[in-house]
Amino acid sequence: MRARSLITTSAIIGGLFIYAPVAMVIAELLPPYWPVQAAFFTVAGVIWIVPASRCIKWSLRRPPPSG
Repeated sequence: MRARSLITTSAIIGGLFIYAPVAMVIAELLPPYWPVQAAFFTVAGVIWIVPASRCIKWSLRRPPPSG
């Protein structure tokens, strides 16, 4: 269980270190119109929760009983 927690924590932090710069580069390509930027940052700020929640669910899953 501890190994899964370590893997999950590392994956989420590592993923955010990649995701954040990518989101910033995409944000630089957006037009300077605040509704477009607000919509992008709202979606970009929430969408990373989907893979993070799947990682957390995986880390909390109990292994099948052996035997």
